[in-house]
Parts: sequence; C-alpha cells; structure tokens
Amino acid sequence: LSDKADGTFLWVGLACSELKLVDSKEAVKTLQALPKGLHLLYDKLLHTALNSKTEEDQATIKRILSSVMVALRPLSLSELSVVCQIHQGEDEEDRIQFTREEIESCRLLITIQDETVLQLHQSVKDFLVWSGPDCFINDCEAHADIAHRCVDEIIQSFYTETKQNNVALNGDLSSYSIQFWAHHAHMAGPKF
Repeated sequence: LSDKADGTFLWVGLACSELKLVDSKEAVKTLQALPKGLHLLYDKLLHTALNSKTEEDQATIKRILSSVMVALRPLSLSELSVVCQIHQGEDEEDRIQFTREEIESCRLLITIQDETVLQLHQSVKDFLVWSGPDCFINDCEAHADIAHRCVDEIIQSFYTETKQNNVALNGDLSSYSIQFWAHHAHMAGPKF
C-alpha cells in the first residue's frame, strides 16, 4: 500500500475499498494490479466502469459523471436522472433505481449518500475535467448540457404550474434550474 500510494491517503482508502470486493486469497494479486498514484487508479476505475458496456450505456455514464462534476450543488438521484435524461420512460421509482445502478457502476468515482450523488473527491473532478485534447469531460459542453436542461425544465415547469395550480414538474430540479441556469450558461460560453 505504501509503495503505490505515493503518500496519498485517499489512494489507500480506494485500494482498501477495492480489497473489500475480493476474496482474501486474491488480496495481494489485487493490490499488485492496482496502478500507482491517484490518476492512474482513476483511469483504471473509469475504464472498469466503461468496459463491457454498450455505447449507449457508456454515453449515459459520461452524462452522469459530467453532470455530477459541474453541478453547482450535489444533485439528488431524481434530479440527476432528469438532468441526464436517462430512463425517462420509466415511473419515478424505477427511474431512480436504474439511475442508482448506473452510479454504482462508477464506484469510487462518485457515490450516493442520503439519496444525493457526490463526487468522491475533488481530485476525481481534476482527473475527469482537465484541459487537453484527451479529457474525458469537456467542461464547456457539460455546462451547456445542464444549462439547456435547466432552461427546458423552467419552461416545462412554467406550463405545468399554469395548468396544475403551482405544482412543479420535477421537484427540486425546478428550483435548481431557476437558481443556476445562468451560471451554467455563462460557464458554457459559446457552447450554449
């Protein structure tokens, strides 16, 4: 652990989380297979989340990670499923469960705590949203996607409230949209 951690306690915590998933007889082999340093470990975790997934599932995981990384406050499972427009044909209970399963495939990059989706650590965002041609998440595009979704939500909520006596369509997402759409639009720059 100390050889591969590069003095990073977070790496040790992530490695121990990985060890919980394997039989004790596989512990040494699992540790040897883990890359040295956080960025290489994140890269391995990202590829594990994407491997054996269809292109559609990979796109969903990218939308989830993008939204969590650029959101201005942590999103609930329900809000995230609406922002990412995933499983929209399902009832809310199934949509949330399916979203939860998608998030669990990204284990150790993002996590669910009290029905709220959180990035594990700022270093995950630094890894996923760094500037360069090979970055996994384009910051401007991610902000533009959320800004567009927020504007859609505001418009949809307006029409729903008018027809249904002030009942917002997607709960907290309406208030998030009203509060933060302009910031996302600004951060998106010409992508919005």
